[in-house]
Amino acid sequence: MITISYSAGTYEIYADFDADMERDTQSFDVIKDVNVEALKTSIRNILMTRQGTRRMQPRFGADLEGKLFEPLTSTTAKEIGEIIVDQINTWDPDVLVEKVSMKVDEENHRYDALIYFSARTASIGTSTIKFVLEQR
Repeated sequence: MITISYSAGTYEIYADFDADMERDTQSFDVIKDVNVEALKTSIRNILMTRQGTRRMQPRFGADLEGKLFEPLTSTTAKEIGEIIVDQINTWDPDVLVEKVSMKVDEENHRYDALIYFSARTASIGTSTIKFVLEQR
């Protein structure tokens, strides 16, 4: 968590590397995500990481891949939603998950997840992030 001076007019409360690792054209530094975008990056990292793949933290990650091979039902969708909430709460104390909306898309054999979240320690408002969970 970082804070910049008030005179700048913007407040950076949370910061993280941009997932695309793009560079600033002037300074050539890696562009960073701030505030809501930093929280979204954190959520993506948690949900897209398979457990056992992070060195020194084998339990990190949501490990959702296994659920994608179970029957495409509302029960499985509910279980996925519960895993999402549990793993975000476990691994990022700055994110407050307010709601997870799961939709079963039988036609495309996938789940659409919409996560409503806010920051626990700052007033940056409620935001959403959408995930499509499908077999590859």
